[in-house]
Amino acid sequence: MTADSTVAIPFPTPNTFQERLSALLPGFSSVNWVDSTGSTNKDLGDLAREMVGATSWPRLLGAHLQTAGKGRAARPWHNTAGACLMFSCGFAPRIGAGELPGIAPALGIASCLAIRSLLVPRLGVRAAHQLTLKWPNDLQWKGAKLAGILVETAPSAKPQQPLLIIGMGLNLSGAAQLSAELNRPVADFSHILDDHSVDPIELVAALAQAWQRTLQDYATSGYAGFAARYQEVDGLLGE
Repeated sequence: MTADSTVAIPFPTPNTFQERLSALLPGFSSVNWVDSTGSTNKDLGDLAREMVGATSWPRLLGAHLQTAGKGRAARPWHNTAGACLMFSCGFAPRIGAGELPGIAPALGIASCLAIRSLLVPRLGVRAAHQLTLKWPNDLQWKGAKLAGILVETAPSAKPQQPLLIIGMGLNLSGAAQLSAELNRPVADFSHILDDHSVDPIELVAALAQAWQRTLQDYATSGYAGFAARYQEVDGLLGE
């Protein structure tokens, strides 16, 4: 979610993303990373509709640039190649359609905790906990939006258990310009790690794995299994 043409953090090529992520995510049926596409969420949703009944999930699709990326309420997600992580994962969880309302905050909790786990060795626990969640699934750094998650459904062979398409846009650089354009605070990873030591591929893999575990846990316990964890990441606690 950035419109800055200056990329402060070294960004791997699409081939490097694809090769390393394939090795880091052996449980995924397919891992692809492309130069540009309209929307990775839409691409996976379209694929799901073409493959109803197939079992080749989970899948990950990322792009250096998304020309039609969107957030919640169909708001456009501004991005520039190399300055924002834009990717989606498709899963076939054993979760009934009637149990889905709590899935967005559960995924938000898991995403926040996954990124915190990468930050703690670099920043310490207290500083890493400045990464919080704004209900239901926006990640914030010191109150400024760092990332957003979009959860959509797609048809499956079991109509009562739809596929889930989870997309994320996470800022790596360029937030200052976007904050001025949108007239609201926006954060990026250069605010978190001044030395730009973040590995974007490590970030994507950690999030994809966290989402996969979350869906497995949610299928067993529902949102009740995540409610206590929400208190750990609640960015509005006490307000």
